[in-house]
Amino acid sequence: EALWGGTPPPTATKAIQNHVARLRASFASLDRELIETTPGGYRLAVDPEAIDAVAFERRAMEGRRRLAAGDTAAAVDELTDALALWRGPAYADVADAEFALGEAARLSELRWMATEDFAEAQVERGGFELASADLSRLVQDQPGRERAWGLLIRALYAAGRQRDALAAYQQARR
Repeated sequence: EALWGGTPPPTATKAIQNHVARLRASFASLDRELIETTPGGYRLAVDPEAIDAVAFERRAMEGRRRLAAGDTAAAVDELTDALALWRGPAYADVADAEFALGEAARLSELRWMATEDFAEAQVERGGFELASADLSRLVQDQPGRERAWGLLIRALYAAGRQRDALAAYQQARR
């Protein structure tokens, strides 16, 4: 359905088999079979940690847990690793495909949350300038994120930039 909608062509099964055969050929140099045949079709057999989205989500959640526990150094490490996995918008190559819309939105929200968590951990550790730079970009891209505005104001104020903190507050209020 993702490829052809509700009306697949009569050759759909053969087309899928051909695509799978080409994928298998492209993976031929690997030590093991990555595409397994199952009774219902095919399954990609990879370690979940080999999938960037899975690794990102695990690291981001671990960073959030560490931040909540007060371990800001470990939180920064986990969140740095998580955010380093991003190379652009989620599922950018299939952005118009219906099957990817919900997951792309979910992952994008997790990315924004991880960015906020990273900035909060930086503020907690005294990295006010780095945090304010990240947060300025975040509120420019996502002006409706109240937590990001609050963190930005806090970072600017703690960095001795009270005038900038007040200007950010006024901008957020508008």
